[in-house]
Amino acid sequence: MKFGNKKDVILLITVACLALLLALPALFAGAGRSALVYVDGKEVLRVALQDGMAEQTIPLGTSPALSVHIAEGKISFCDAACPDQICVKSGALFRAGQTAACLPAKAVLVIQGKGSAPFDAITY
Repeated sequence: MKFGNKKDVILLITVACLALLLALPALFAGAGRSALVYVDGKEVLRVALQDGMAEQTIPLGTSPALSVHIAEGKISFCDAACPDQICVKSGALFRAGQTAACLPAKAVLVIQGKGSAPFDAITY
């Protein structure tokens, strides 16, 4: 079976190289991430997120009571005493630019790092 002529092989190699160049930033986007927790607009916790981190739960001392759970380079709200639990249901954050908030506790969780954009979408 004949694969193709020389131009086809050059085109295939070029497309593969371009795809690899476009994928490289996504592969290294997790490096240098940190989670910031704000309560009443003041930073109360800053944690560097890394894969393989020890699992820990940190109470924030808010009213209603709220804790954050950190494991495997991800952070999430847990053990919230608020009635609707929307912040807990938001799940674990791990990408730069992701945010979650617990309005009753006046707490905001933000992931910062390389690759974080000032916006997440543009609409026209």
